[in-house]
Amino acid sequence: MLALSNCCRGRVIVVFFLFLHFSFAQDLQGLNVDYSDLVDRGVLIRTGQSLGSALASNHLKGALQPFLDKYSYLLEYAIELVNKESPTFRNVVENYPVGTEQPAWVALFRSGRMSAYTDNKRTVRLFLQGATPQLAYNANYSIVRHLLNTLKPVWGKLHVEVYSFENDYRSLSFKLNPEPVMINGAYFGTPAGKTPLDLEGLRDFFAMGGQLEGAQINERAGLSLYSKVAQPQTLNGSPVKLADLSVAYRAVFHAGENKAFISLDPHVDVTKAAVNFGGYLEDTAIGKVVLDADKRFKTLTSGLDPNNGKDIRMTTRQHVPLFLTVSEREGMSGLINNKGWIKTRFWFYPDSIEVQTDPTKHFARIVTPRFLADAERSRDDFGSSAEYMKKKKAFLLPAIQANIDDLNRNYSQYAQAFREFRELETVGRLMAICSWLFKVDPQGLDLDALLSVKIPTVHTERERTQLIAASTLNPEKNRLDITYLTPELDKSISTYFNDTKDLAHFLSEKSGQEDALRIMNSRGHQPVRTLIHEQKDLQAFALFAGERKRPMAAIRLEISQLEEENKALTEKRKELSLLQEQIKDSPNMTHELFNAEVEAYRARSDRFNERVTDFNQAQSKITPLLVEVGGGINLESESFKMSTVQNSPLLKSFKAVVINTKTDWTESQSGEKWVTNKVRQTRIEVQPPTLFTQPTTKRVRIERHVDVSKARKKVNVDSAIVVRSINAESGSIKGEFIDSQHIVFKRIRVP
Repeated sequence: MLALSNCCRGRVIVVFFLFLHFSFAQDLQGLNVDYSDLVDRGVLIRTGQSLGSALASNHLKGALQPFLDKYSYLLEYAIELVNKESPTFRNVVENYPVGTEQPAWVALFRSGRMSAYTDNKRTVRLFLQGATPQLAYNANYSIVRHLLNTLKPVWGKLHVEVYSFENDYRSLSFKLNPEPVMINGAYFGTPAGKTPLDLEGLRDFFAMGGQLEGAQINERAGLSLYSKVAQPQTLNGSPVKLADLSVAYRAVFHAGENKAFISLDPHVDVTKAAVNFGGYLEDTAIGKVVLDADKRFKTLTSGLDPNNGKDIRMTTRQHVPLFLTVSEREGMSGLINNKGWIKTRFWFYPDSIEVQTDPTKHFARIVTPRFLADAERSRDDFGSSAEYMKKKKAFLLPAIQANIDDLNRNYSQYAQAFREFRELETVGRLMAICSWLFKVDPQGLDLDALLSVKIPTVHTERERTQLIAASTLNPEKNRLDITYLTPELDKSISTYFNDTKDLAHFLSEKSGQEDALRIMNSRGHQPVRTLIHEQKDLQAFALFAGERKRPMAAIRLEISQLEEENKALTEKRKELSLLQEQIKDSPNMTHELFNAEVEAYRARSDRFNERVTDFNQAQSKITPLLVEVGGGINLESESFKMSTVQNSPLLKSFKAVVINTKTDWTESQSGEKWVTNKVRQTRIEVQPPTLFTQPTTKRVRIERHVDVSKARKKVNVDSAIVVRSINAESGSIKGEFIDSQHIVFKRIRVP
């Protein structure tokens, strides 16, 4: 697939100049740009289904957005094809390489929801979604102004061409208006009627390090935030910054259909999980926190650290004294998991996070910032969606439900054990305030000024290997041993398996028929994970690898002792049988001695049977577990609770604090220390009404041989543009007219 950063390099134009009989204004109104040939319909989206199967659904636009919006980079090529231009424009996002600090607005252009190209002189092309270029520009001005101000020349004016388009996910095509409107400007200021934010004041506010508690809107002064003294507030281990508020704001206000979330979902490689983000949270501190918090569910189930596989049960119990893994809870309850392969998805929901606001909607007070944990069975374990909805909670393992209940009940203890749980509350505070702003929608505030804030780069994973562990009851130490098996997947086949017979034993347990000798000879150097193609294979590997981790020395000793006792009991039984015969033959012999011997034998036999039962039960509890990385965290603004309360005591006390709080720590009547941000009344340069003009240059025209007897006008001579990809294996992309209203982009290979 063509990377956005490469889409403007090494382009080759193939055009044929003829005489024109029709103008583009007539022929190309509503140009259709087809990118369907470039889309991989088999790729998995976050629901676990293929992209192709989701195209017809109106409910999956959010899942499709990350895969389909990015093709808007083709619109520049379409215009170059229409205008028969030389390739002089380059994508503006190339100025901001992935992995570097960059303003918040860059992510919106990188995603393809809008795009911008420049000739690095004075001209910029904007491609914005909307019915007309004028409407699209006005609707997106508060965003694109940030980009335009970075490109304005040292002297003179910037020339901006604005094109409008719509992206039809169903047909995998754009409807592009190829006739732009023009704008000339030397500076692009605050939108008219908007009060700017004092970004420096907000930056200083976060530097004070307080715990965010509420906010106030004053459409003349701006936005005021309020914090009180608390333990240090961090995200990903660093103090909370204005950039984090900007990330939360972007996630709430500008996510499009792909609303804020993090989830760990099915991957095309069953040994891995795909990491999906919504709301542009990837590579941010907030994104890292919510991802780490979701991964931490794996510690609750397995007792292992999800990052390094270390057994951290003892260190966890230093903060959570009654912490138990799922396996330990099952062992204590005497329940044995004989229900087969059970997949579970764990979630954090924001439904419990609440903000109270007054009837004027000018004040907001955070009531609780804590997410609520929950779990459910995976959709894959049920034959239909109806059955899944009915049974996803009822069929949850009791031990897993007990773990979730314990987390919610003792969250403060878990927050002391795991920084990401503590920081998740900080995420909840930022998202709660931004969700309140979104619902209140203060028209007089220039909130999009937050998009100019630079976001430090924090790398977040895009995929991760499944966590596989073996839980084994150790008879010697009478405890549950947990072994991290995931690294075994990356060992070579010839190293991991002792010999061909050992490999054949594993192959017999997995799906499909494969020849062990052939695999060992031809693929022995490859990692074990290459043998795993579906879930059944992964289950077979977990069982096989777990069996190897059993404490065999202790088990053999126990078996030897049981065998010796069994032999002794057999001999004793023979003695008693002989004694019984002697009593029958000698009626004068006493029965008291015989009865005592029988009772002693029975007691010894009962003890032996108990030992055998305990041993067998212990072996049945030697259960290699696949701890699947599934689930996520919902961060959609609609899910955050906002309550309008007329006479709330909480709001009343908050308003009393607001009156006296200053920009340095101020002690309230209750003895708490509070702080707010500076709100400077600065003179701003307000953007005047935009003057749109039509292009003054004539379009180069293409002759079309038209058969007036046919309704469709056909182009008999190709006019095409070819984009060479740096990655030769992915081939090149060619766009060409198929008729006067249609351009089709296809992947080709150019010799």
